[in-house]
Amino acid sequence: MNNGQNQQKIEVKITEVFIDPNSGVPIVFLVNNDANIVIPIWIGFLETQSILVYLNKVKTPRPLTIDLFLKILTEDLQVIVNAVEITKIKDGVFYASLFFQDKFGKEFIRDCRPSDALSIALALKLPIYIKQQVIDNFKPKERENFKKMLEYLRLEQSP
Repeated sequence: MNNGQNQQKIEVKITEVFIDPNSGVPIVFLVNNDANIVIPIWIGFLETQSILVYLNKVKTPRPLTIDLFLKILTEDLQVIVNAVEITKIKDGVFYASLFFQDKFGKEFIRDCRPSDALSIALALKLPIYIKQQVIDNFKPKERENFKKMLEYLRLEQSP
């Protein structure tokens, strides 16, 4: 896929979802394989529920909205979701894109909220990427503080 997806990117995983003790807002932590990059994304409560269902592999009695969307997209319309990517941060707001291929081989990209992209990645077991330029937006000190925040929240949640 050539639509801007070739820029340097890092694969990350969702490691935990916590409630920010200061704001009371859920935080999804994206961490690379070496655990030297930690990026928190604050999301809404409803979006958090969807992410937690997929992250914890909870079986729901009825399909979630994303399940319905993906079933129509992949089965009925024969569209493949190739990738999920956190593409930028502007004024503290993260942006994401979904990379698709239709049944004729045409590739296309759609902008989406990071929370939706993360839910889709978890539902389809896709890798999650974050552009290096997004990571570079944060000073080394900020990135170190993100790691400390994650460690602190892990300690707070441990029994």
